[in-house]
Amino acid sequence: MMIASKEKNIKKIWCNAREGKTSFYKKVGMTTTSKKFTKAEIHYVIMQKLFLD
Repeated sequence: MMIASKEKNIKKIWCNAREGKTSFYKKVGMTTTSKKFTKAEIHYVIMQKLFLD
């Protein structure tokens, strides 16, 4: 993931994670943001991974 991000000049990836499943995304280095929403009675949090130069 790190090599591809440098080759493509990607600075950030993000996803809509179900609140109860964030540990899966944390294992690959993603962090939670303060942005949350509910869709079809399911609670989500936006998670992201930043790529620094």
